[in-house]
Amino acid sequence: MPPFLHPTLLFVGLGCVAIPIIIHLLTRQRRQPIPWAAMRFIIEAYKRQRRRLTLEQLLLLAARCLLVALVAFAIARPLLSSVTAASRAARVVYILLDNALPSSLSNPDGTTPLDSHKQAAIDLLATLDPARGDRAGLVLLGAPVDPAVVPASADIPAVRRLIEQATPTDSAADLDVAFSRLAPELAAAPADTPPVTISLHSEFLAGSIDTQRKLAALPARADAPPHTILISPPRDTPVSNVTITGVEPLRPLILGNSPAGSQADDQVRVHLRRTGPATSQASTSLVKLRLSVPSSPRDAGADLASADAIAKWSPGDREASVIISIPTASLVDAGPSALIATIDRDAIASDNTFRRPVLARRAIQVALVTPPRLSLAVTIDRFEPADWLRLALSPQPGDSSPIRVVDLDPRAIAEPSALAGIDAVIAPRPDLLDDRAWTRLAEFASSTGGGGLVIFGTPPGARAHPWLDQLESKFSLRVPGDREASRPAEPLSLRPDTSAALLALLSPELAELVKPVRVMERLRLDAPTDPSLSLLTLSDNSPLLLIPAPAESVNAAAPSPRPVSRAAVLLFTAPFDLAATDLPARPLMLPLIQELVRQGVGGASASLASSAGAPIAAPPDAAVLAPIPSDAGPQISVSSAPFAPRRAGLWRVQDSRGSALSLLAANADPRAANTSTTTREQVRAYLAAALPAGTPDTQLAFTDSPAPSSNPTNPSQPAPDPRSPLPAWLLAAAALVGVIELALARVFSHARRLSPGLSASIAARNTSRVGARAAAPTTEHQAA
Repeated sequence: MPPFLHPTLLFVGLGCVAIPIIIHLLTRQRRQPIPWAAMRFIIEAYKRQRRRLTLEQLLLLAARCLLVALVAFAIARPLLSSVTAASRAARVVYILLDNALPSSLSNPDGTTPLDSHKQAAIDLLATLDPARGDRAGLVLLGAPVDPAVVPASADIPAVRRLIEQATPTDSAADLDVAFSRLAPELAAAPADTPPVTISLHSEFLAGSIDTQRKLAALPARADAPPHTILISPPRDTPVSNVTITGVEPLRPLILGNSPAGSQADDQVRVHLRRTGPATSQASTSLVKLRLSVPSSPRDAGADLASADAIAKWSPGDREASVIISIPTASLVDAGPSALIATIDRDAIASDNTFRRPVLARRAIQVALVTPPRLSLAVTIDRFEPADWLRLALSPQPGDSSPIRVVDLDPRAIAEPSALAGIDAVIAPRPDLLDDRAWTRLAEFASSTGGGGLVIFGTPPGARAHPWLDQLESKFSLRVPGDREASRPAEPLSLRPDTSAALLALLSPELAELVKPVRVMERLRLDAPTDPSLSLLTLSDNSPLLLIPAPAESVNAAAPSPRPVSRAAVLLFTAPFDLAATDLPARPLMLPLIQELVRQGVGGASASLASSAGAPIAAPPDAAVLAPIPSDAGPQISVSSAPFAPRRAGLWRVQDSRGSALSLLAANADPRAANTSTTTREQVRAYLAAALPAGTPDTQLAFTDSPAPSSNPTNPSQPAPDPRSPLPAWLLAAAALVGVIELALARVFSHARRLSPGLSASIAARNTSRVGARAAAPTTEHQAA
């Protein structure tokens, strides 16, 4: 017996065959005989017709049972592939299911493309017969690619359950990686085995395929038929969609100690992109922005501030941006927070929200490492490096200043509570630090210590600078160059060009600000190989301000230093002294120091953001990623490998003790949100590049095309329809049996088929009954 698509319905239907039998038996129950005068004539006639009547009853019973059985078989849907399996070889089918962001697109009927792809894949599985050696594999294309069933398995029901459980991701489809995962399996297939069929189910929107990226080549089959790729037809109905592609605060640190609008700290730029037919029309988009802080892992957080703005689209616009000012006048110290931007719901819901981790502070606490003095300098000629820095950090001291400066004795740094509540440390005299102080500063700059910012200056008046060795060893950094100060023959000027992100807000005015600055003495360090590490460069190409590069190797015998965040350490190669440079007295000094502290404190924090599907390296001490809110998903244990979320969301990064380290955000991949359609020619050309050279075009076909290559086993023969025609034939047979049963019931009816003797006896019986009823009133009257 062939397998059935719905075996349970088959058993229920076959059980219903007993219904006609039970009715037949109930109608044959014997009744108590009552003798009467004409009874013997009927009994004699019945004895003569008994065999014929029994045969008629059995024929009617068989017809009724066969009718119920045929209907049961039709409803259970026997699989035609299994009926014809004896005439073909085993098949291997790999189903590539596109569950990327475009698969969650909402259709007018409430369904999604993923629903259609899953049903098509299930119909394909229905054509496979494990008893004949058929196997199926499953690869989910949403990045990171999930090879759910690779190599192919003979457990077809398990593959079907995985397909039914597939959910859309917020990442892009990665067909190149999927082909790379399949290539070893295809290459390992013996030449005498049937070719493998790759069934690709996707809408092939512009966000689903990257035509600029070449696919991994599938292996060739020497002296054997090539593999076949079956393609679902691309979507031909365009859909409009608006995506939030980015949320960029001017600084990653949002301060709330100034009135709203008085500074740039509260300004956030939100970037939008639209695709589809709407690009030819004028429209508007309402953008809502809120600053939220998760108060605990169990709730979604409280909003500290919110604002909104309207982005206007002109016909033809595909990109738009809007600047929103967040009211932060009453902001409190909230720590790791998130800027969350939302727009109105459209075709794809997941890309209508964007999360950006930031730090929200009432003010920045900066520790200025300087020895205590009995009196402060009152004239510029008596200023020490710490005096210049204090003046640049807080030109108007007071509680309203967004940067608050505290003096810290170099000998007190090693105390456990010395750096409590401190966001940044500036050490203009690193030569005064002892070994314990260096160790404590390295811990402060590491992720364990909160990722604090440390800025080192060069001590004035010193010829040799051995403290650079301590900087390299304690912070695991590399500072190549001379360890002695040098004075050039002519004062050096500053180059106006810089690509540093820390100084991005100064770029428009930097060319004018650096013009009067001159440097007469500095450490002659080598220029970093990475230009982005040199924030300010002198005219001889040596750095004035740089980010020391991480060390390439560390002595294995020595204790491994804790990793330091990039941009957590800054180094000035010239002293903050007028004898070495006039920078402290120039207009560049104040905005330079202010911007380094504000950008550095926010950038040195361990807050992270990325797109769904892209790997994110969690902080070294992270142990658990707890979703916010907690019911948004399970907790994720952090391993040494980067974390690559498939869904957009917000996570709290916790260490092994459960303490919060930072926030991690993943957003819908904006590349995948492109809902523009592609043509069949584009899809065919894109996939044809993955086939080995010389592969016939017939090995690549769309599932709705009557191409010879539609047979997964033999491209030269048409494949059987996964929707078996047997149920239709069975229903037709059941209808025919029903008609025959009605005809037999009519023919076998005793009203029309009575023998002459039986008819005469029945007529005599009826005549006697009428005569008896007519005589009854007369008898009663006579009796009265």
